[in-house]
Amino acid sequence: MGYLNPVFLSGELQLDLEAARAAVQRQIAEPLGCSVIEAADAVIRLINVTMAEAVKAISSQRGYDLRRFYLVAFGGGGPIHAGRIALDLGMRGVVVPEYPGVFSALGLLLSDVRHDLMRSRLKPWAQTDPGEVSALLSELREAGAAILAREGFAPAQMAFEAGVDLRYRGQGYELTVPLTRWPETAEDLREIRRRFDDLHEERFGHRAEDAEVDWVQARLTAVGRVERPHLRRAERVAGSQPEAYMMRRAYFPETGAMDVPVYLRQHLSPGMVLTGPAIVEQYDTTIVVYPGMSAVMDEWRNFILRPDQAR
Repeated sequence: MGYLNPVFLSGELQLDLEAARAAVQRQIAEPLGCSVIEAADAVIRLINVTMAEAVKAISSQRGYDLRRFYLVAFGGGGPIHAGRIALDLGMRGVVVPEYPGVFSALGLLLSDVRHDLMRSRLKPWAQTDPGEVSALLSELREAGAAILAREGFAPAQMAFEAGVDLRYRGQGYELTVPLTRWPETAEDLREIRRRFDDLHEERFGHRAEDAEVDWVQARLTAVGRVERPHLRRAERVAGSQPEAYMMRRAYFPETGAMDVPVYLRQHLSPGMVLTGPAIVEQYDTTIVVYPGMSAVMDEWRNFILRPDQAR
């Protein structure tokens, strides 16, 4: 397809293009009676559709309008596919972080430490005593604090999030009701029950206020707050235009095979705009700006890809 440079990882790895073509020809193109490029395009379309279904499973199938969202592309291969997926799903665009290959590692550095503690307690909620709930949560809090202390967190760095898992009697699943404070009275328990009904209606579209509710378990999340690394903004370079370091033959269904400009990301600056089709290379990934899209680097050195009509 021409998307990848045959020599990448700064020259540490080289693709065998002839072997790749031969494999696609033998295994896919000949059985289907099509050309190698048509077979390769079909493979990528299938990959994109599969990933798009996964995106829909956690968004539109849960009631979110994908037209309001950007797709974050990371990993070595994500930025190759993300632009096409965003176009197919009608999303606002794509955000490609500065170093997609280590984006998950950066997430670990930015994330608090969390420990989830749970204790089963299967009994009717109406027969539960508020002191029993509070006592169980206190035990979990003490255990969570001990874990965080062993990991080097001071009390001021600790936070705790409590909840109870409830379900209508006879259901095979439960919902977690977050607790802003631990129950002290019977009225507190009734309020938790009302919040469960509200949550069930919000999640599944119906409620059963007259049904019995069972308490399944108590849960508590112990959070250790970590110090965030400081990320620096980059300055915009006014009036500068990007320069391609080479042209490469690439195939797109909209255009067919054509010569496409290829840019090195380390030579691009915030504010520079690329018009698709274009390809951006860096050590840990390749970004494909598809026809009908444009890309601009922001002050955090993220690449923002948008459909042309969204500019």
